[in-house]
Amino acid sequence: MPNKLAAAVIGPAGSGNEVLRFLGEAAYLWSYRGQSDKAAAIFQALVALAPNDPVGHLGLAEVYLTQQKFREAEREAETATRSGTADRRTTAFAYKLRGRALMQLNRLKEAEKALLRAVEIDTGGAEGKSAQEILEAARRMGILPPGASPPVP
Repeated sequence: MPNKLAAAVIGPAGSGNEVLRFLGEAAYLWSYRGQSDKAAAIFQALVALAPNDPVGHLGLAEVYLTQQKFREAEREAETATRSGTADRRTTAFAYKLRGRALMQLNRLKEAEKALLRAVEIDTGGAEGKSAQEILEAARRMGILPPGASPPVP
């Protein structure tokens, strides 16, 4: 998914953004290999090079979640939600990450709102379904109160 996410946001090969694409893919590879510090450094470089592009912010949010730096993860995911260049799926992914971070910070109403926004944005899509699953699991475990969140087809 991250390679598809990077392709959707940074653009296809040959679009003039090859360096950004390479950095994004390298950062995700380090992340997959468990080298979160190396991944974070590259994502930070992406943010510096393309501050309005959500990929660096989303990558940092994911890294910070794995490092249990939930405030930082929430901040980066929130920044990604405001990106004007993100497509529907990328924006929903940002809201889902933000919801996960907020849940860890025990800001449950905000977490629920972010996850519901992800479902709304990407209804029927992979990120919307994933956010819906998180909501349902949180309700089953009693983390969130029973709600009338819309089922995702």
